[in-house]
Amino acid sequence: MGQPNAHPPAEPTGVLRRSTRLAGSVTGTDGAQFDVAFWLGDTFVLCEVKSLPTASETDQLRYGLGQIMEYAALHARQGDEVQSVLYVEQRPSADQWESACARGGVILAWPEVQDRVLGEQPIRTLAAL
Repeated sequence: MGQPNAHPPAEPTGVLRRSTRLAGSVTGTDGAQFDVAFWLGDTFVLCEVKSLPTASETDQLRYGLGQIMEYAALHARQGDEVQSVLYVEQRPSADQWESACARGGVILAWPEVQDRVLGEQPIRTLAAL
């Protein structure tokens, strides 16, 4: 998603400050590059955004799920509670992706279900970024 945006410096522990809200392709202090990240209370929300072209939908979903699980594991090592979100442009054509994501602790969302699966607070937070 383009060049990384400038972001506030990290605390000495390598954890992003709790007041930090980030958007755009961001490189965390752990080296992970994620699309959107923000604090929601004491939970660090990481979001990977993927388009789903018909010819490569399965590949995009596999790649996105692997990316967000890796980023969450890296950040969780710092002792923070992490919520992972894989946000796609439309409902995947195969139904197994919702359960696959849920088994990995990842919320799968797309525009038509974002309010239901993410709740109002994360949507307001994302909109404010």
